[in-house]
Amino acid sequence: MPCPDENELLDLGRGLLDGERAEEIARHLDLCDICRALAAEATGGSVRTPPVGEAVADDDELDPPEMFPKLGRYVVLELVSAGGMGVVYEAFDPQLDRKVALKVLRPESLGSETLEQAQARLLREAQAMASLSHPNVVPVFDVGTVGRQVFVAMELVDGGTLTDWLRAERRGWREIVEMYLQAGRGLAAAHAAGIVHRDFKPDNVLVGRDGRARVSDFGLARPAVRELARAGADRGAGAHESSAALVGTPAYMAPEQFEGSGVSARSDQFSFCV
Repeated sequence: MPCPDENELLDLGRGLLDGERAEEIARHLDLCDICRALAAEATGGSVRTPPVGEAVADDDELDPPEMFPKLGRYVVLELVSAGGMGVVYEAFDPQLDRKVALKVLRPESLGSETLEQAQARLLREAQAMASLSHPNVVPVFDVGTVGRQVFVAMELVDGGTLTDWLRAERRGWREIVEMYLQAGRGLAAAHAAGIVHRDFKPDNVLVGRDGRARVSDFGLARPAVRELARAGADRGAGAHESSAALVGTPAYMAPEQFEGSGVSARSDQFSFCV
């Protein structure tokens, strides 16, 4: 099987996967040293694999809307998705009379992070996305806090991921190339703004019913250019950052990500070409 992404590894560690998928990933971890190391990193050193037949939580049981009937001015309507980086709800903005996607922190997925670190990560994602204005990047409308809860309001894309789009029906090569070109334009816009995504993959590209691809989930992004500018480095695709943390999805990670060394726009280009 292909390497699972970080979200699935986090869910495995929390016992949130269904029994069959949990067993499948557990067998993969027995054979893949890299994924086993990434799982330990993501979950603070502990990966819980539920035995066959053990009840596991369903996505619908995670942070139900009743917990957050309102976040700031937003009225929570229903759960859209739950992953390692947070929980996404469909919500309504009464001030602007529109629906939005509302992403909030999922406390049980903190792993080795403190709540403050996780809040900072979600805010970093919002800042990275808010600094971009491009048709192929999911726009951020607002970011805020209610008590200790951080939320990000962004465009609600009526569609699915690029992975879903590819599996939905047989596609011609021209159609596929055009969709990847759109995603590439969004990624290039991020690089032009000095942002390295670090987890670019089909699951982090949303395709709307309008046929437009939008790069999303900048939760692992870093503002590399600003850091390098202070060091007197040139702005542009050559920008890189250093990080000791092993982050990303193993099947799409560039060699330098596995090494925990400098990550640059070229790292995203590697992921794009996988």
